[in-house]
Amino acid sequence: MIDGVETVDRVVAAIPALYAVFTDGRTPHPEAAEARLPDGTVAPETLRAWAAFDNAYPWYLSSRRGPVPVIGADRVLNVAPMAEVWRYVCHDSVADELDDDPETLDWLLELAGELTDRYGGYGIVLEPDDDTVCPILWIAPDRTARILWYEDNEVERTEPFQDWLAGLFENE
Repeated sequence: MIDGVETVDRVVAAIPALYAVFTDGRTPHPEAAEARLPDGTVAPETLRAWAAFDNAYPWYLSSRRGPVPVIGADRVLNVAPMAEVWRYVCHDSVADELDDDPETLDWLLELAGELTDRYGGYGIVLEPDDDTVCPILWIAPDRTARILWYEDNEVERTEPFQDWLAGLFENE
């Protein structure tokens, strides 16, 4: 089994040859090795390894650099409790469209609670403007980093962060 950090290192080593624009614009976080979660525990190793290379979350667009920094100036990972993430994804992002349907809005809040029970920990929506599929970086209570693919009111699939990262850069 290949270690997650080995996968991140392999991807990072290949990037300069494949993505000159990405390499030129990257901003390594100088204290990535010290990164913590909001509760003070050590951030997942794969995310610290990525932030040491570039402090922007990976992105599916051609730049491969997202608009959100991985780690803030305070050395804390830019994530929120999953209860907040699920509330945004399930309810808040569609509430304006459903303001005349309080029953559905109540159900969506219940769904957010159920998903929080299943997928607790921390996370961040990686593509908040996408209307169809919502990839979420999920840091589980055991501090593993995974991508959750949320679509049609359910998590369709999950994959380790490093595998998703490799897919962004290696599957051209």
